[in-house]
Amino acid sequence: MAPIQQTKATRAIRMIAATIAILAVVFVSWFLYAIYVLEPNEANVSPIGLLNSSLMAALAAVTVAYARSVWRRSLGIHDNPVKLRFFMGFMVIYPILIAILLPYALIFAIFALLLQYMNSLFSRPFTRSISE
Repeated sequence: MAPIQQTKATRAIRMIAATIAILAVVFVSWFLYAIYVLEPNEANVSPIGLLNSSLMAALAAVTVAYARSVWRRSLGIHDNPVKLRFFMGFMVIYPILIAILLPYALIFAIFALLLQYMNSLFSRPFTRSISE
């Protein structure tokens, strides 16, 4: 398949995808710095505190991977759709489920919806060939 023609729109989409990935990493870095350096307490090293930190790190990792997939798709390289559905499901459903523990994790659901919209801009139309 020929690569997608480089236009201002594809460059803008790649820039937005990279910005979302960087924002996710910066947000989680700030989160970890705030709870372990600025105001450390025993609750942060409890099992629930470590679980919260692990959940935020997992969400950041999936956000970066999904942004990379959007970047590749804007270049004309198509990834496995099952992997993209997993990223989308994980990034939207997971923050909603843990919103009781981490209400600020909902920003990752917003990131996922933005990335999914950008990913859909480069999706192939579904056409069925009818053989006669």
